[in-house]
Amino acid sequence: MYETLLRYSRPTPRYTSYPTAPAFHEGFGESEYLQLLAGVERAHRPLSLYFHIPFCRHICYYCACNVVYTANRKRSVPYLNAVTREMDLVQARLAGHRDATGRLISRPVRQVHFGGGTPGFLSPDLFRVFFRNISDRFLIAPNAECSVELDPREYSDDLLDAFAECGFRRASLGVQDLDPRVQRAVNRVQSFAEIRDLVEKLRARGFRGINFDLIYGLPLQTVESFARTVDSVLELRPDRLSLFQFAYLPDLKQHQRRIDAGSLPASVERIRILDHAIERLTAAGYIYIGMDHFALPSDGLAVAQRAGRLRRNFQGYTTAFDAPAGEPSTADDECDLLAFGVSAIGDLREAYVQNTRDVQTYEAKLAADQLPVERGFVLNSEDVERRRIIMQLLCHFEQEFDAAFRARYAAEILELEGFRAEGLVEIDEYDSRAPGESSGRIRVTPAGRFVIRNICAVFDGYLQRLQARGQRFSQSV
Repeated sequence: MYETLLRYSRPTPRYTSYPTAPAFHEGFGESEYLQLLAGVERAHRPLSLYFHIPFCRHICYYCACNVVYTANRKRSVPYLNAVTREMDLVQARLAGHRDATGRLISRPVRQVHFGGGTPGFLSPDLFRVFFRNISDRFLIAPNAECSVELDPREYSDDLLDAFAECGFRRASLGVQDLDPRVQRAVNRVQSFAEIRDLVEKLRARGFRGINFDLIYGLPLQTVESFARTVDSVLELRPDRLSLFQFAYLPDLKQHQRRIDAGSLPASVERIRILDHAIERLTAAGYIYIGMDHFALPSDGLAVAQRAGRLRRNFQGYTTAFDAPAGEPSTADDECDLLAFGVSAIGDLREAYVQNTRDVQTYEAKLAADQLPVERGFVLNSEDVERRRIIMQLLCHFEQEFDAAFRARYAAEILELEGFRAEGLVEIDEYDSRAPGESSGRIRVTPAGRFVIRNICAVFDGYLQRLQARGQRFSQSV
């Protein structure tokens, strides 16, 4: 198995979107975004809100996020003022729908997520004011799923109180690795006691969904050292776990040059680390959701996958939502993702939009009442179809097809034969009895889930062009 995984360990997108972010272009700007926001055809879709808080006091050498390193907490004040102005400009154009009496009804917010950087950088009072600004501009549903990313080294008890008061019940903690040698090598020193204390405080405040982020492939990691990290993590029994591969891209992230490349585990060792971690987590009762996510059987991700309602977006795997009684249903039970803040990426289903990555440019544009859109992408009908296929494989590991699909994607199905020969996919075909009826099925085997990114890449219509122009991706395994 290791030899197979080594052969498939090649640069491949993570498919948090399709087309992937490197395909976005500057021909999509503010005017295109505003036009899409105002479209009446989207008036019944619920909303998901993402807020990017870029500030961190510490530089972690492995980090690939868009981060501003500063110890000056006052730096967040003008930034949040700019984010508030961005909300105003978006809300002013956002389409709504009218009830039977003609009254304009705001689109309900089903999800709110704060990422970074670290939202723990904010002061409690500043967060309370900012969240009130959000609530004044958007209709946050009573059952909305509110989540926040937290650094166990960067928070206060009062800030946790503020999150709880505002309805946050999910948190994602950056754990990465608990081995002291590895932590020093990546400048992320934090104790197990610090993580345990934060978990206990969150649970005492009613948080029912806690995720741990772990990273494999970091410098000085071994199978044995990471096994100890996994065993320690299991003592705390988080509801979800994300097991990311370290993407070593020193040409793109200059601070990664502080990592000694010679200290990174070799490819075989990296795969052994992953294999042992997956074996240990599944033996402990976690469901392997897909790619890099695990969840307890009772967690919402596992429940959604069993029900065929798992989704994937820029925050990873997520769930679809049923409209509450009395509210209109959407065609595809998915939200429009509105993203605010520097570098944030929104998903309007038929288009993606990304803000500028530079904080000064971001604040200056909003000071001039301009949305800070840097680039985006409008999907055509083929993009929509390929996205559906890729997301179906990522979330549910199978794709049914009919004769028309078989003809349209004949080259892709032929390419999958290589995966089938190695026991990574199964392709079942049978006679259909009516036009349009399913005549076959592509199913990813348990072994194939290790290389799901490679399998999805078969259906990527842009990958070869992106690679030809020098675009780099992280290794798939």
